[in-house]
Amino acid sequence: MSISIAILKYVKRVIRSIGLSQGRQTHRERSRLVRERTAHINRIKGLLFAQGIRGINVKSQYKTLAADELITGDGHRLPPRLACQIGRELQGLAMVQEQIADLRASLSQSGLRGNPSFAKCDRIPDPTIG
Repeated sequence: MSISIAILKYVKRVIRSIGLSQGRQTHRERSRLVRERTAHINRIKGLLFAQGIRGINVKSQYKTLAADELITGDGHRLPPRLACQIGRELQGLAMVQEQIADLRASLSQSGLRGNPSFAKCDRIPDPTIG
């Protein structure tokens, strides 16, 4: 009888640790995506700042920002290669934002968002809003 109790305790511990590891994996994935999003935003801002373009909120304007229509600080259009590079960074940013939204939706569907262990995930901003 004591062997069966020990086995039950072990099984409960394994099941609990599987749930926690899934939560940690989700948190690590979200953290990686947020770091990647930040890197894209910083690269775009750096490229724009080097051309004298300031005051653009890349995080909220990435869908409508047209790199080929931007005007530099001295009144010229961006060079074509630079505009293409910024466009590629904007595409990467859009892809990461979509992945963050997918992760948020999967958390909502799986029921993990209501779990106190994943309280930080309840504070994930919706990237589709801005």
